[in-house]
Amino acid sequence: MTNTNEQVWFITGANQGIGAGAGEGLIHAPSEVELVVRTIQSTGERFIFALNFSSEEVTLELTENFKDLISGKLIVGQVKLEPYGVMVLSMA
Repeated sequence: MTNTNEQVWFITGANQGIGAGAGEGLIHAPSEVELVVRTIQSTGERFIFALNFSSEEVTLELTENFKDLISGKLIVGQVKLEPYGVMVLSMA
């Protein structure tokens, strides 16, 4: 069953990133990481899933404040993502 109140974007490939629009990069990730954005259309709330498909730790670059919904911590800047790790983020 499809929920028509949300949008999903899958972003993969080298030098990938997620932006707020107009070329502003919010998250930059290496090609080993898949970034998926889910947006609840009724509220505009966005959830970003970062999935590391590598057997090695990778570094994400966050240019804005995000809340890590798994740990509950606020994060910005360079963030390590463990091998085969997952992060679920929302805008802080």
